[in-house]
Order: sequence, then structure tokens, then C-alpha cells
Amino acid sequence: MKFPFNILNSIFGFLKLHPDSLIQCSKAHLVFSQAIERHLYYHIRFHTSRDSWDPRTGKVGYTLKPSFLIKLLSKMPHIVNHVCVLEIDFIDFCRCQCHPFPHVAHNFEEISLILLMFSKSRLEYIILAALCYTISWTQLLQSLTTVLENSLHL
Repeated sequence: MKFPFNILNSIFGFLKLHPDSLIQCSKAHLVFSQAIERHLYYHIRFHTSRDSWDPRTGKVGYTLKPSFLIKLLSKMPHIVNHVCVLEIDFIDFCRCQCHPFPHVAHNFEEISLILLMFSKSRLEYIILAALCYTISWTQLLQSLTTVLENSLHL
């Protein structure tokens, strides 16, 4: 296959929002796989839920558990160079408006570790999302807010 890499890169760039299509294309040829990696990891979303359920789509989808993302980044540290958007879904805040579930505090520590892994990356956005509840800055653990502030270079 003798397509110039920049042409493949441009074509696959149109599929950034369609990870299923990118994954299927990556299986077609090794050259495709190499060109697709940066687009596949452009936007990574992970959640604080015990479940793998994605409330927005009603399916598992591409929302990762923090522990899985830590393992992925440990095995393939170069991925951080491809991520421009890092989205954190605080799903369990929707279920308990008073205080987060106990395991969410543990997830905060994992989130802090993940953010540290991105400290020298080219992140353009960090999105903090809670679908049905407003999270105040004071509800987040200090270790997480410190890492977020450092990631934002505040």
C-alpha cells in the first residue's frame, strides 16, 4: 500500500467522532492501524461509576474505567501524545446528591494519577461532566483539585 501518510491521516481525521469505524479500519491493514492511532485516542472519556454503563447512550461504549485507562497508559505511554480532549464523567454524583459513593473517593485518587500521566502532554481540554448534578469545587478531593490546577497551569 503506497498512500502518503498525510493523505491517510487526513482521511482518518474525519472519523475522530466515530471510534467504531476507526477500529474497523485499523484492522484492515498495518499502515491504517498506525495512521489511526492518533485519531482513535484524540478524545478519551472515563467515568467514576462502578459500572461500565454509559447513561448517555445506554450502552458500554468508549467510556473507560479509570483503572483501565491507567493500565492502557502504562502499556502504551505514547498515547498521551495523541490525546487532546480528556473527559471525566462523574456518573455517581447523579445517584447520590448529598455525598459521592465511597468508591468515588478512590476514583478521585485514580483520576489524579491519570492527570499526572498527562502533565507533559498536549491536552487542549479537560472536561469535567456530571449529567444530572452540579459538582462544586469543594466536593472534589484536594489532591484532585491540586492536580487539575497544575494541569491547567494555574
